[in-house]
Amino acid sequence: MSAQPRAAVPRAAAMPPLLLLGACPLLAASTTLLSGACMGVAAAFVLCASAGSLMPCRRLVPPAAPVIFLLLLTAAWTSVLDLALQFSVFPMRQALGIYVPLIAANCLVLSTLEERVLREGTGASLVHACAVAAWLALCVTIVGGVREFAGSGAGFAFLRAPAGAFLVLGMLAALIQAFARRGTPA
Repeated sequence: MSAQPRAAVPRAAAMPPLLLLGACPLLAASTTLLSGACMGVAAAFVLCASAGSLMPCRRLVPPAAPVIFLLLLTAAWTSVLDLALQFSVFPMRQALGIYVPLIAANCLVLSTLEERVLREGTGASLVHACAVAAWLALCVTIVGGVREFAGSGAGFAFLRAPAGAFLVLGMLAALIQAFARRGTPA
């Protein structure tokens, strides 16, 4: 009797708790659905663009300092994104504040780049990085939406505070884990 293969869930859906802390700047800026969506798409853009530009030049990365190279690469794409936001949607860029430049040092972005794209360098690793980016954008958008709509009520106003983002993220992570475990045999 063969076991049913489990549906592939990107690592972003089953992250260790310490790696979730890498989403702190993204969560801090996600006080509304719109700001959460914008911040999620911004982080997804930086991750996908960095992964795509790392693929052809990954053999040039010095083995002694891959993190420095990845920081420079993500900082370059974050700068491109920041300038584009300032040029096209300046009020949203002002609302996101300092959190947009912090995407460059986001450990979730850096760990995905180092762990998959830099080491493997295949098309599958690029797809994986984009899947992680999509999960990240979706989660930050959901957190922003829940904080905006549930936090507007009198009983859940604490969700609008910065700590409310972690409470919503914890509930979302628990929900994802419950659905992931539901399909696996005990």
